[in-house]
Amino acid sequence: MHTTHDRETQRLDVLAELDILDTPRELAFDRLTGLCRKIFRVPMSTLTLIDGHRQWFKASDGMEDRETARGPALCNLAIAQDHPLVIPDTLREPRLADNIFVHGKPHIRFYAGAQLKMSGAVIGTLCAMDTRPRDFDADAISMLSDLAAVAVDELMLRNLSMQDALTGCSSRRAFRGEGERLTALAARHLSPLACAVLDVDHFKRVNDTYGHAVGDVVLAAVAEAARGALRGSDVIGRLGGEEFGILLPHTRLDNAMGVLEKVRAAVAATRIETPAGTIGVTCSLGGAALSPGNGFDDMLRNADLAMYG
Repeated sequence: MHTTHDRETQRLDVLAELDILDTPRELAFDRLTGLCRKIFRVPMSTLTLIDGHRQWFKASDGMEDRETARGPALCNLAIAQDHPLVIPDTLREPRLADNIFVHGKPHIRFYAGAQLKMSGAVIGTLCAMDTRPRDFDADAISMLSDLAAVAVDELMLRNLSMQDALTGCSSRRAFRGEGERLTALAARHLSPLACAVLDVDHFKRVNDTYGHAVGDVVLAAVAEAARGALRGSDVIGRLGGEEFGILLPHTRLDNAMGVLEKVRAAVAATRIETPAGTIGVTCSLGGAALSPGNGFDDMLRNADLAMYG
C-alpha cells in the first residue's frame, strides 16, 4: 500500500522527468483548452500541472494567470482522486467554503477536471470551469477524459522530440543530454568545454506590446542569428521562454568569450520583420568553463550567474 508521501514523491518525479514546467505556450496544448471551451461552452479551461507548491498552466484559456498557489487550487482536489472531479456548484461544496478562487477572482462556480495520468502518477488535470453552476452528464465526463488522454499523448510526444518546434534549436531535453555527454567526454580526455546562457533582453515587453505571435517570430529570429554566428561543432538549445543554452566543445573560456561576442553582435544587428513592423532586440550572455570536479549542471549554473553578475 503506497502512502500519500510515496505517491506525492512519485508524482513529482514523473513531473520532473517531463521537464515541462515554465516552458512557453505550445499550439498543441492551446488547442486542447480551446476545444474544451467550445465543446462544453465554458468561459475558462486550463491544462494544469501541479508541482510541490503551485499549479502551473501549460495552456490556459480565459484565465489571466500562468500559475497560482497550490493550496486553494481546485485542481489540487482533483489530483487526489482517480476519477474526474465534477463540482456542479462550488457554493454547495463544503471543501470550498472559504476558497479564494470561488469567492474571489476568477469566481469559479462550476468545475470539471479530468486527471492527466502518466507512468501511474497523476501530474495534473485538464479542466473546464464556469462562473455559473451547471450540470455535467456522463457523456461530458467521458469527453473531457478523452481530451485529457490526448493531452497526455501530446506530453509524451513532446518529451520524445529532440527539437524545439518554434526555433529549430535542440529541445531542452536534447540540450541537457548533449551537455552531459560532452561533459563526460571533456572530463575523460581532459579537453576544455565551455557553455553559455543567452537571454533575450526585455522580452516580456515585446510580448506585452506586440502579442505572443510577434514574440514567437522574434525568438525564431534570435535563434537563427545566434546559430549563424556559432561554429559547426557548437550546440544551441532552447532552455525555456526566451532563454537559450550554448555548448562550446574544445573551447577555453577566453576563446568562448570571442564567440559569444560574435553571437551578441549578430543578434543586435538583426532586424526582424513582423506584422507590427520592424523590430530589433538585444541579448545578454554569460559564459562558464567546465572546471575539475564539476558537472554539466554546475557549469550551466555558473554561466547563468555570469550573465547576471
